[in-house]
Amino acid sequence: MIKAIVYKSNSGFTKEYALMLSKKLALPVYDIKEANKSLSKNDEIIYMGWIMAGKVQGLNKAKKYAIKAIVAVGMTYDEKQEKEIQEKVKAYHSELVINIRGGFYLDRLHGIYKFMMISMGKVLGKVLRKKENKTEEDKQTLLMIEQGASYVDEANLDRVITWYNNRGENK
Repeated sequence: MIKAIVYKSNSGFTKEYALMLSKKLALPVYDIKEANKSLSKNDEIIYMGWIMAGKVQGLNKAKKYAIKAIVAVGMTYDEKQEKEIQEKVKAYHSELVINIRGGFYLDRLHGIYKFMMISMGKVLGKVLRKKENKTEEDKQTLLMIEQGASYVDEANLDRVITWYNNRGENK
């Protein structure tokens, strides 16, 4: 039986989702740094982490738990990235691995992450501004880079909630 939601957040979007999901599923929620105070090794959890360079951050620290679902929160959502993440985390044998869209605000970043995103934002912004037929995703990404934006939405958690509710033990 799933005992909790454990998360690692950098700029707050993953934490927002973790708190939303906690309310929806009536499960306690813990930052990865605090989880060991309340959870035991091999306790079943839902893990939520932010994405950097295609990797779900904090997952290695959470591997002492039985990770039944992995929710990767990134600036964007796309099926290709979700499939890549699913491949990278196969060793965890999670029942569910999904990617959902969070957001981006440069002022919420610190240190090396801020520097990296300033550099990446300049390059990506230039490419997107030049692109003639921008998709809605392109427009939203450009907005995030130039002004910052949040796409945190409870509806993005629907797949997790459905999966959880379909597990017989959680009823």
